[in-house]
Amino acid sequence: MSRILLSLSADGSLAPAAADAALGPTAAGGLVFAVTGCPPAAGSMAVLSLARGFVPPAGVTEVSFDRLVNRASGSCCGGGCGG
Repeated sequence: MSRILLSLSADGSLAPAAADAALGPTAAGGLVFAVTGCPPAAGSMAVLSLARGFVPPAGVTEVSFDRLVNRASGSCCGGGCGG
């Protein structure tokens, strides 16, 4: 399992982040967060697709791949509601 870093900009757009990017808020008002537990076959574009529309709760810099899969399947909001 691995982790993939994503960058959520202040305008809400999501993109892969550099592997050495620091987790947390960015100077431009965005957020870099990690998706953890990614299967070896899951590339950054697949993870990016799963994370579309996801906004981590305040203070959260990591989210599990499984949580994003559950969110995409409609079984949960993925924790975006704070639950």
